[in-house]
Amino acid sequence: SAVASRDFLDIYIMDLSGSNETVGLVESTCGLAALAVMLPCGVLTDRFPRRQLLRGRAAAKTLPTLLTLWAVYSRSLRLLWSSLVLLVLVNNPQDQVLQVFLVDNTSPTERTRILSRKEMVTWLGTALGPLVALTLVTLVSEHGAWSMSLVETVVCVGLLGSVLVEPVIFFLRNPSLDMRLAAESTEASALPDWTQGKACGVRKRWLIPIWTDIMWALTQIAASVSLRYVPLFFRQDFGLSPSWLMALRFAENISLAALNLATPKIASKLGRAWAAVLFISSGGILMIGVACAHQVWLAALLFVLRTTMSRANVPCVQSIIFESVLPEHRGRWTAITSFKSATNGAGAWIGGVLADRTGDYRASFLATGCIHVACAAVFIPVACMVPT
Repeated sequence: SAVASRDFLDIYIMDLSGSNETVGLVESTCGLAALAVMLPCGVLTDRFPRRQLLRGRAAAKTLPTLLTLWAVYSRSLRLLWSSLVLLVLVNNPQDQVLQVFLVDNTSPTERTRILSRKEMVTWLGTALGPLVALTLVTLVSEHGAWSMSLVETVVCVGLLGSVLVEPVIFFLRNPSLDMRLAAESTEASALPDWTQGKACGVRKRWLIPIWTDIMWALTQIAASVSLRYVPLFFRQDFGLSPSWLMALRFAENISLAALNLATPKIASKLGRAWAAVLFISSGGILMIGVACAHQVWLAALLFVLRTTMSRANVPCVQSIIFESVLPEHRGRWTAITSFKSATNGAGAWIGGVLADRTGDYRASFLATGCIHVACAAVFIPVACMVPT
């Protein structure tokens, strides 16, 4: 799926429509679709066998993928828009169920390390996408120039590949250990000591995950204001070719994988919550640097560092949330957590409007950086409640 990255899809939509606002509207529609299936999927995840849900979703992915391929072939913006929404309706439930499936198979003491390893493997896999895309660019494009046929080829190959890997789902085993232990435990013993008691008149077992989720949602909304327009920014401001854009993405993903390998060690030294504060604030400052950079090498370097720091907080934040929530409620809570993804569309639309009104993408980059620094400050009280 990393081959048919949103970089190429966003550029394709931009070339079809000629408007940044349309790129944002497509993302907004997908966000609303994700919001529609979020809570029903959470309820289903808690009530039905998770492996069976994953298998059903894997089979259901075929139709919207074929529809997207036809939309690209016919160069129909409306059909592409509809098919991308259908893909979101299928893909988002899988992301939710897989997240709970993994957490069910990890002990609380190992959760940060396992989630970090998962992120590392994910980004290593994602790094292969730009390499495959770079190979396709070399084979299809003349002199590495942008063209509709180039973008269509890369998108189609990525979509086909994402369907071919779905049979892996059928080899997953049923988790049971963590759920059995939870069923035999009382509410008090199923949660760690630091979630007991109250703060500001609210139970910590509710206050900590809710506060964490709100902070996380704000960072995601802020990121969506600008990140959808990064490939367009490098193409428009610096004339970056497809080959160089794929090289940038490869460096970004490899850096993410490397830092996620070190994240458990950083979290063990600082504490998970303080590590998240460090990562989010550093990412915000680096994003402000991207907005101010006028040399392509500096902008690229700061962007890679920004992405690496900002996304390194994910395993830390996830482990805090899932450790604060009873196992039998994880499906519903994952649905609530997924609200951050559903709200990405609002930020993308705002970013598109900003870009069209100002004629520049740097204003949205500044907005993202400033909000991230503010979110890190908002998260400090939680860092004081979660022990190192």
